[in-house]
Amino acid sequence: MISFYPLLPWWVVLLMGGVAVWLVWRAAQRGNDLDRKRRRQLAGLRLAAVALVVLMLLCPGMVIREVDRQHNNVVFLLDGSGSMKTCDLPGGVSRFDAAVKVLENLNRHGVASCQTVNFLFNNDASVISDFDTLKNFGADGGTDLGRAFQSVDRKLGLNSVAAAVVLTDGIDNAGFTGLHTGVPLFAVRFGTELETIPDLRIEAFKLPDNARIGEELEISIPLLLTGRPDTVETTLAVLVDGRPALTQKVKLEPGKPVTVKFHHTFTTDGIHIVKLDCGRIDGEATYLNNTRELAVEVREGSSETLCFFPTLNSTFRPLLRLLKETGSKFTAACRLGDRQWQIIGSADAQVLRHGLPRSGELLRHYDVIILGAGGNGLTRTEENELEQYAANGGNLIVLGGPDAYTASVLTAALPVKITRSAYLAGDFRVVPPEVGDSQFAAAIAELCGSSAAVLRGINTVDGVRGNAEVLLRAENEDGRRPLVVAASYGRGRVVAVLTSSLHLWGSGTARQHNYGTFWKQLLSYAGKSREEQLTFSVNHTELVPGDTLEVKAMLNLAGDHRPAQLEALLYPYGSNEAVAALPMTASGSLYSAVFSHLARGRYLLQVNCRADGKPLATRYKLILCGDRIQENYELKSTVENFTRFTTAGRVYAPEETDRLLRDLVNTVEKNDVLREWFPVFSTPAFLLMLLVLLGTEWYLRRRYNLF
Repeated sequence: MISFYPLLPWWVVLLMGGVAVWLVWRAAQRGNDLDRKRRRQLAGLRLAAVALVVLMLLCPGMVIREVDRQHNNVVFLLDGSGSMKTCDLPGGVSRFDAAVKVLENLNRHGVASCQTVNFLFNNDASVISDFDTLKNFGADGGTDLGRAFQSVDRKLGLNSVAAAVVLTDGIDNAGFTGLHTGVPLFAVRFGTELETIPDLRIEAFKLPDNARIGEELEISIPLLLTGRPDTVETTLAVLVDGRPALTQKVKLEPGKPVTVKFHHTFTTDGIHIVKLDCGRIDGEATYLNNTRELAVEVREGSSETLCFFPTLNSTFRPLLRLLKETGSKFTAACRLGDRQWQIIGSADAQVLRHGLPRSGELLRHYDVIILGAGGNGLTRTEENELEQYAANGGNLIVLGGPDAYTASVLTAALPVKITRSAYLAGDFRVVPPEVGDSQFAAAIAELCGSSAAVLRGINTVDGVRGNAEVLLRAENEDGRRPLVVAASYGRGRVVAVLTSSLHLWGSGTARQHNYGTFWKQLLSYAGKSREEQLTFSVNHTELVPGDTLEVKAMLNLAGDHRPAQLEALLYPYGSNEAVAALPMTASGSLYSAVFSHLARGRYLLQVNCRADGKPLATRYKLILCGDRIQENYELKSTVENFTRFTTAGRVYAPEETDRLLRDLVNTVEKNDVLREWFPVFSTPAFLLMLLVLLGTEWYLRRRYNLF
């Protein structure tokens, strides 16, 4: 559409034009020496010149939209992963077949003046040259949108893409967000949340990433049946490293989840494979979620606990009895009198014959130190040693009681604030905190339900520190108070247990069970900070051809200044012979190594840390290398899966292709170049016309002898 952009104000241009027309008219009236025809010729030429000048002063122009040829591709990505085989759409249609129909429809309509390119992807992307090849295609593998877009970038170039449309169920193994693509992302959602579809499945659940040798691992396995009118009986089978560990019959009612508890104690370190299988029923939408395979890292359980009681109280003997019964490696030291100590356990009595050793080197090998009576009776030197032990990565548990926290002991390290000590006697129920996601609290929550499970007294505090976490609370008719509080201190952790009556928690046989469970979970929780001294990560746990395995490790050995060496080794799973071993290159506290050209198979990645020729820590991870990555076990197609990576939540149902095409056109047009075109300045036509008019008038006036 043509618009005007006057070079002078409108009224000035119109006034000048009007005056010029009047002057031309007046001149034509005075030309008596010419006949009427010649006067009209000259007046017409002058009026045409005036009109042309007025038009030039009004400066007509228009905005021209030009297609951006550098960003003229619209990419359609069709999900070909294993989850797309799920038949949960009306009529029993699979997600993949429905997506193919929508893709064909989108290609028939096209997107404005853009070129469309179709890709089929799971963890890689390949161009679809013929839709007939999709008719017999078997969806397989897992989804990795990040790698798929990297493949599109290599083959087409994302800088030439105006928009991308992903036809998928939203399940992605890599947590792709789309932030680094620089391309507007749209998605067509296929699939349901499987709430009304016939399906027997293992629901999502948490599994500890690691365990220790001799530590009992508890897994709560949730099973769910949907879309069936009647009760179904199935068999849950659990295999550990290929050997049966549990076989249990389970009756399931539609829509009612059932949780099966599985307990197992590992006896060797490394990676152990736990495989779950809940069986199958006829007519299921998918069988992918009927099994689950998990990798558990098991570390050496050779940690040692020191029980240090500068003041003897009622907690000492029940705690020692428990440690002996569980076979824990421990040392106990209790003050009997002035310079008299009773030493029990595995340590050399000479080391603790005068209390805590003054050398921090002698405390370093203790994974946890349990300090009785709130540290009452400690010397100032012993306080400093314990604070330094925690700051250097140790774990300190400080017990309460009537004689605890009576002095300003360990005030800098404690996770609680105490200005005045008070011990409240009476019955207190143990309750998990109202908020938080502590594994420690979750593990002993079931112990808190019995009305007989009460404590006989607690220490009161003025508050908890800002970085502290309340793991458990105690309550009576006056309200709730902190019972177990933990906080980081330096590289380590300090836990305050504000009672001495845990051995009286409950009644009968439940009392011993409660006490044992509490300490097992607390020692496991407190010991985690030591495990964090050596942490490592890999770029991918599942590799495909062409990938390299990048290993990065972080070493935090505060207080230990010995030079450390790290080595990364790869073992074929189940073999004791390494196929590759690389020393890790150090850059400060960060170490790295890169493995390339791995053959297909399963590997155990082992990272060893040594100092002075002695092992300090060992970590493990399972690495898979194959033609494609494995599919996710969680097959629900939820809106949250899509909002994570789409632009401005642009998620469409399969029947909303018209709206999708309109939004695509609007998005693509934003890449078009809008250019203003002014013919007065862009072309010489106006100036030439003016010169022709003026030149013609000059010629006629010469011919008519008017000069």
